Amino acid sequence: MEGDLSAAAARYVGRAYGIFSSLSTAGALDRAAVAWATVRAAALVPLTKVVVVLCLVMSVMLVIEKLSMALVAPLREGVPADAGEDL
Repeated sequence: MEGDLSAAAARYVGRAYGIFSSLSTAGALDRAAVAWATVRAAALVPLTKVVVVLCLVMSVMLVIEKLSMALVAPLREGVPADAGEDL
């Protein structure tokens, strides 16, 4: 009978330990979620906005470069006009 009481007490202690450890784990997860939300709001969102603006600026620069290269005629200094007649 005494062995049954010890086993039952051990089971109850084990369950209580599991409940309390899960509560502390849940609390740690809640604190981690709050910390992540704070970091995300303070650092990641502004950094992402800056990166988006930089990408837009570089895209505009690329379009301007392509348009300017299409408008400028290539230089033809190396090929004389009458080079074919000498051959």
